[in-house]
Amino acid sequence: MHLADPQHLFPLHVFRDFSAREMTQILEIMHHLFHAQTEQDIRHILQLEQTLLPCNKIVAVTHSLLATATRMNNAPFHIINVSYPTAWLTTYQQQGYLHHDPVMQRWSSTQQTFAWEHAIRKRMGPKTEEVMEEARAYDITAGVIGGRIDRRHQTGAFIAYAGGSHKDNLRYRDVIDYINSELAAALLRISPPLLNRPQLSAREREVLEGIKAGHETRAIATRLRISERTVRFHVERLLIKLRAKTRAQAIENYYTSHGPSFTAAQHVQKEDSA
Repeated sequence: MHLADPQHLFPLHVFRDFSAREMTQILEIMHHLFHAQTEQDIRHILQLEQTLLPCNKIVAVTHSLLATATRMNNAPFHIINVSYPTAWLTTYQQQGYLHHDPVMQRWSSTQQTFAWEHAIRKRMGPKTEEVMEEARAYDITAGVIGGRIDRRHQTGAFIAYAGGSHKDNLRYRDVIDYINSELAAALLRISPPLLNRPQLSAREREVLEGIKAGHETRAIATRLRISERTVRFHVERLLIKLRAKTRAQAIENYYTSHGPSFTAAQHVQKEDSA
């Protein structure tokens, strides 16, 4: 008879203060995580976490570690967003905040799950102050972050939970860490290869988002304050880069490489020939 490896003993102390209802919720999350094979499975798990945890915003991100501050607009990202403000996520990526966010910098260097309130109290430079000011505008001031980095494939996966009091976040930190050890691994396994994805300019992504939302050329031009001719130029570039013949196919090709987050046919109805 062999004794169990002490490093793999069940961490009873993590769950000692939780109620029977909370333990049932945790077991349900772990059950679904054990069987997770698709992005939709991960999304369901994140939604279950939101019913358990004291946060009101959750997002899971897989990203390339090869991204640099000067090339952040083209950095490969795969995002599964449950409840983070979409505008904040867009600003975060386009402004290259990943490289100035004190929460992300601490997580990247330690890979530890932590409640981030104290991470944003230290002296900060102008760009970091800008990140924090923008975050406060979206009511993102406290929370927990955790994940995993895969150095071999130069990718990282993290899950950010925003909201809740610092006391509550400390209470759930170890449970989040327990869940995230497997959740991040599933994200890295399920997410499509990031380095093989088409690299689009910021403007091309804005046009693609307009197409995805079902907007026509004129509406996209008005929203982006550019001419319709310029929109058509970007569409032509998108079709070439994404090896597509129609706008709907371009949407499918781009987002399939990111994971099946939606069906293009639901968003693109007109102007395939434009």
